Amino acid sequence: MAGEVDPQSDVSLLGGRPRTLHLKMLRKQWQIITLQVVATVALVWMYLEVVSTYVVNSIDHTMVFETLDESFDGEVPIGDWITGEGRQGLARFYVPI
Repeated sequence: MAGEVDPQSDVSLLGGRPRTLHLKMLRKQWQIITLQVVATVALVWMYLEVVSTYVVNSIDHTMVFETLDESFDGEVPIGDWITGEGRQGLARFYVPI
């Protein structure tokens, strides 16, 4: 039964040793690391653009805190500097909560 199984297509037998892609070594090459860094920066940039274009002032967590303030006729016991309340634009998202 084991003799019927062929090696995978990415494995070639040279000199009796299987030769494959060494992914652990490949991930450490500077080209791959550079590509990963560029892709990560592009993803974060795209996220910030989407948030600043579509999400800010439409749906965010600070609107919930403002609604709670109005409904309780008082203040939420969490400070505005923690919730991002009263800030404009992307500054509403740069808060601990």
